[in-house]
Amino acid sequence: MFVCPHCFNDLELRKYIETNPSKLGICNYCKNAHVPLIDVDEIADFFIELIYLFEPKENGEEISLKIQKEWDLFNGSELASLIISDLAKYLNKSSLSADTKVDYVPELLQNIDQWREFKEKIRTKKRFLLDVDKLEELGWDILFNDVVEYTKDIPLYRARIHYDELSDCLPCDKMGAPNANIVGNGRANPIGIPYLYLSKDITTTFYETKALNKDELSGAEFRVLEGKTLSLVDFTEVPKIFGAFGSVNLFFYVKKILLKKLISIDLSKPIRRYDSELDYIPTQFICEYIRVINEADGIVFNSSLHKGGVNVVVFNTDKVACKEVKKYVVDSTSLTYRTL
Repeated sequence: MFVCPHCFNDLELRKYIETNPSKLGICNYCKNAHVPLIDVDEIADFFIELIYLFEPKENGEEISLKIQKEWDLFNGSELASLIISDLAKYLNKSSLSADTKVDYVPELLQNIDQWREFKEKIRTKKRFLLDVDKLEELGWDILFNDVVEYTKDIPLYRARIHYDELSDCLPCDKMGAPNANIVGNGRANPIGIPYLYLSKDITTTFYETKALNKDELSGAEFRVLEGKTLSLVDFTEVPKIFGAFGSVNLFFYVKKILLKKLISIDLSKPIRRYDSELDYIPTQFICEYIRVINEADGIVFNSSLHKGGVNVVVFNTDKVACKEVKKYVVDSTSLTYRTL
């Protein structure tokens, strides 16, 4: 059976097929014609290693659906089912088949319990004398080693609402991080420690400030200083699981990604008026860990208030500067809701 690049969403997997085709022809799965093809056997080793990260679970999901939901490898659930079905013949585990309901093996699910236990401990039991060595035993010291680098070519934005009508645009020196004496708790920063919260587009900043219709705002553009680089731990990265295959242990790669996803979800949670400030402590600790232990300049995470928006928290504000400020007015806002 031959498979083509169009059967997959994973860019690394598509590229592999495009650069290593066995022939051109009609794909046995998606039926596209005149496309590069490889025998599905050639990618069997990768999928076997991936499938062995799961075990049967009565209340789980079908393995093809689980893999597709978690890793978005295939161009649709139907193709996932077809290809996984053909790969099932390579499995040595009689308990696993293409339609088996599964979940991750317990060793991987420990991540969820470890993160929950950590959050409870730091919120209610032990905060300032946490056992960092224990975190390194769990592999957290390497969890945040991978960084993306931002230079002066990438604009970043921040907005502040005007509370007096027809106020002048705020100057650059008023658009930076708040003074340490007045800064409150945030998802990333503890009280009294100012970080600079930015976004990758100006629209997201309006959502982040919770601007209302007809509000006037000052919107600033920030840039990394000439000759400087921001090293940021990226919680928005799309995992490249096929690209990792062969170069790293797939079990440890998946373990890292699953834990990073859990932390990313908590970082992106909106701050609500009835939240306890204790809920911020776990992500504040993670940011402190990244800043002090990993010596990164900040983090990148998804906006909870603007779908598709991306936020950047800068710890080291000496590497960025406000370049210009413009005045904006919000023309409209939309609100969606659901019943509970």
